[in-house]
Amino acid sequence: MGTREAREARMGEAPAMEVAESVSRLWWLYLAVGVLWTLYGMFVLSLRPAAIATLAILVGIAFILGGISQFMHASRADNWRWLWIVGGVLGIAAGVATFVWPGKTLFVLSVFVAWYLVLSGIFTLVASLASVGRRMWWAGLILGALEIVLGMWAISSPGREVLLLVNLVGIGMILYGVTEIFAAFSVRKLPELVGEAQAARGRGRIPGQGRSAPA
Repeated sequence: MGTREAREARMGEAPAMEVAESVSRLWWLYLAVGVLWTLYGMFVLSLRPAAIATLAILVGIAFILGGISQFMHASRADNWRWLWIVGGVLGIAAGVATFVWPGKTLFVLSVFVAWYLVLSGIFTLVASLASVGRRMWWAGLILGALEIVLGMWAISSPGREVLLLVNLVGIGMILYGVTEIFAAFSVRKLPELVGEAQAARGRGRIPGQGRSAPA
């Protein structure tokens, strides 16, 4: 009986390792996204757009990239996947809305950015809390808290100047990019983590299954 259970357990572990190896091959994609986010944030911070339309384009691109990143996280999430999917839909919807109404006032644009940061921060925070114990889980916790703080700060002062809004968006993108870079290296080591977990479970089964009672 013990031998059959051990064989079934090994059969169940094989697909888990295959999935981990398949996901880990995409670690470079998360790294590239993180680098692009960071560079784009630095680019936005270096600009001083005076026109609302120019700012709308920058923010709209950021929203859409953010939505795509949320969908990427959903593809590798074990639980709370729907949070990432909702975040991705909201991000892309906000980006499209920003392109459709580029001539809106600074107040409307500020509200878009502020509420997106708050919602994105909540999703990131909850997903990180659901992943407590995993490597680098705290990075998402820090990012979520910072996004919520920045979003609430913008909501409390919707009349900020364009320069201030640009800085807010740029800083948010840099923070998200750094977190994506951390996530890339975590994804790269996923097979190693799965192997360690399987080995630990195997050691836990050995004492009760492979040892015969003394005569």
